[in-house]
Amino acid sequence: MSIKQALLYNVMCAMLAFAGVILGIVIGEYASDFKMWVLALTAGGFLYVALVSMLPDLIKTACDKSDKWKFLIVHVGLLSGIFCMLLIALYEDSFENFF
Repeated sequence: MSIKQALLYNVMCAMLAFAGVILGIVIGEYASDFKMWVLALTAGGFLYVALVSMLPDLIKTACDKSDKWKFLIVHVGLLSGIFCMLLIALYEDSFENFF
């Protein structure tokens, strides 16, 4: 792929992102029930990207038990992420006061 093509695709992607933001804001203002669906789809998209791109590397690193520190750091990071999600789920009503 040439530099011109890459730049063109990048600009097109950015323009579509702005169009998506404008569309989301307009729809969100008029349909309050739609916000929950958009948030669910967005969260699902982020989870999909994270699991598809990061999980294979994480599993490969976690299965390599020759480097004990890397194994420990990977598992501590994974468990701390799960713990953070649990805290957010349990105390989500308290977080409304912060924002």
